[in-house]
Amino acid sequence: MVGDFLICSPATCRCRYFIIIDDLWTVSVWDIISRAFPEGNSSSRIITATTIEDVALACCSYDPGHIFKMKSLSCDHSKELFMRTVFGSGQGCPRQFHAVLDEISRKCGGLPLAITCIATLLARQPETVDPWDYISNFLNQNLRSNPTPVEILKQILNLCYIILPNCLKTCLLYLSVYPENYIILKDDLVKQWIAEDFVCAKEEQDTVEVASSYFDELVSLCLIQRTDINCIKKGRSYIVHPMVFDFIRCKSVEDNFITIINYSQSTVGLIEKIRRLSLHFGSATYATTPASIGLSQVRSLSFIGLLCCMPSLVQFELVRVLILHLQAEDGDTTLPLRGISGMFLLRYLQVRCNFTVELPEQLGCLKHLATLEINARVTAVPSDIVCHPSLLQVRLGAKTKHKHLTLSDVTSSRAMFPDDLSSVPSPDVVQEFELLPPICSFSRLPAWFQRLHGLRDLEVVVRELWEHDVLHLGQLPVLTALSLYVRKPSVSVTFYGKAFPVLKYFKLVSGAFFLIFLEEALPNLQRLKIGFNVHRREMGGNMLVGVHHLLNLQEVAASIGQVTGADDTDRMAAESKLQDAMGKHPCCPSFKVTRVDPIDEEYDLPHPEIQDLSHETESSNKGDEVLNTHEACKDVLSNHQPFQAEVPREDMMKHDDTCVIIQLVKMTSAATFIALMAVGKFYVLVFMVLSSRDEKANNNNNNTVVVENDVTSSTTAPDESTRQ
Repeated sequence: MVGDFLICSPATCRCRYFIIIDDLWTVSVWDIISRAFPEGNSSSRIITATTIEDVALACCSYDPGHIFKMKSLSCDHSKELFMRTVFGSGQGCPRQFHAVLDEISRKCGGLPLAITCIATLLARQPETVDPWDYISNFLNQNLRSNPTPVEILKQILNLCYIILPNCLKTCLLYLSVYPENYIILKDDLVKQWIAEDFVCAKEEQDTVEVASSYFDELVSLCLIQRTDINCIKKGRSYIVHPMVFDFIRCKSVEDNFITIINYSQSTVGLIEKIRRLSLHFGSATYATTPASIGLSQVRSLSFIGLLCCMPSLVQFELVRVLILHLQAEDGDTTLPLRGISGMFLLRYLQVRCNFTVELPEQLGCLKHLATLEINARVTAVPSDIVCHPSLLQVRLGAKTKHKHLTLSDVTSSRAMFPDDLSSVPSPDVVQEFELLPPICSFSRLPAWFQRLHGLRDLEVVVRELWEHDVLHLGQLPVLTALSLYVRKPSVSVTFYGKAFPVLKYFKLVSGAFFLIFLEEALPNLQRLKIGFNVHRREMGGNMLVGVHHLLNLQEVAASIGQVTGADDTDRMAAESKLQDAMGKHPCCPSFKVTRVDPIDEEYDLPHPEIQDLSHETESSNKGDEVLNTHEACKDVLSNHQPFQAEVPREDMMKHDDTCVIIQLVKMTSAATFIALMAVGKFYVLVFMVLSSRDEKANNNNNNTVVVENDVTSSTTAPDESTRQ
């Protein structure tokens, strides 16, 4: 940012506040937002930063006494920033660069953005005087004496553009496809560059990694700036500085790279061919695409505006990239996209809207489609979405909270996807797979997920999560991000040694869960996010056992909801347990707790807190339950080597290396409780079936079973308030 003026304005209400408005560029914008601040005399303050003196005067009611003109960096500070960027912190400048360093830093006018940009360019050059002399001569030839900060920045941006490789020039110009001050996600932009064939990757290189390196280089040059608005699993959000965006837009128009039409334009100059069309209509109600332009040759279309203003897609037969960010006043509107089946060259489709989208029944005609992202409701999911030969990234659904959502409210996963993928030609081509409400909720993780060997990012909603489902996912070789939303609480999962070898991000949201991390499990995990509810007197145990084994863990974030019946004591107990677990981690990762609304939960039986315990009933499918669980455990045993078990409840027992204590959980109906653990070199498999009659007969004798080799003894169970 080039901030020449700081304006302090007294604007007050009964509550005192302090607000900073950065990069204010027009008086009209200030006229609009200033009306949101009530007048008063409680000593509140608003600070605005701008490079335009007229805007500064307007912000302080044309009283120059409230304007503070910021000084540029001094010569010494400019050279210090320059040397630190080129040579590294604590390193001095070699003698042969002293003279030219003084000249370049002086031409940068003490502007941090200009200094950083030039210094980053030089840091990539060989340590010879020639690149330094070239930059110094360029600035001397193109800058007049006493240039303004805006003139300095324009010339330095022009210099950066000239020096950039051709592939990076193209990627930089493509940023003008979005409106000014638009939030950009790195993951989206990388996929769009690839779809446009901007990425020059060698045969042995991964195209996504090369495109990501392009993005990172533009960030290092300050041509793209990171924001802290929303930190997501794929990285932070980004924005283009207004000065940089203005330069890029002018270059794009000059080279006929992108045709940009704003809502106020009814006509444009005669253009022989339009290859990329970007319509920035915003919330304008009557904006239209000028009739004078030809659309048949458009290969990339970006539309941001109201649905009623969107041009007919029938005209765009050769389009490869289609970006639609739409709004409609009526949320019951449906956007028909069945016609995209005729866009035979389509590679990238992104739709974000607040209404329903109607997709084709099948995508087989779109043989080049690599990315399908629909951030909205859909009427139906294409039946061949998993079997598509070229589809790499699939994202359907919005990350919004849907209370009381049940399986009957969403499309059945059996209706959408085949259970057996043995006949599918290449299901391992899929790299990203995200299916979220209100589109899909699986009853459990489908078995065919384990065949998606190229899967890097998985995000799904399941009704219940079984441990061997997670075991199968742990064998996927390149899975780096996993997000699971489990509707049925009481999830218990053990992460075994060497499971999830490259996973860096893991998120689990469920009403309640219990996670055990064994040694060498998730060796590369960096970010762990959990979301759960606190229930009345149900948080006695540690839900993150063995978290200290995650040696590369950098960040842990917990979102805690509080259900009816629970109080602040239960919530504080849960937070305390998490704090204790994180306090044992040797690397002291960052830890953050956020209080949220209760997470939706789904039960087979009424919730324990509202269930009448005097009317217990037998389960009608007890035999099936035992059989199914037994088969599941046999499958786990047949595919995994013995491991050294860790006792989950260390605070409740005394044990040695060959002893495992299994606590019996009180149940109101017949159920199966299975514990699968490894003791030394052999497995112990314990089946316990507790019926309500047995429980009533022994209601005065609650026991905990101790399994030690072949010897079983009893100990007194802990108090009910400490039960898991």
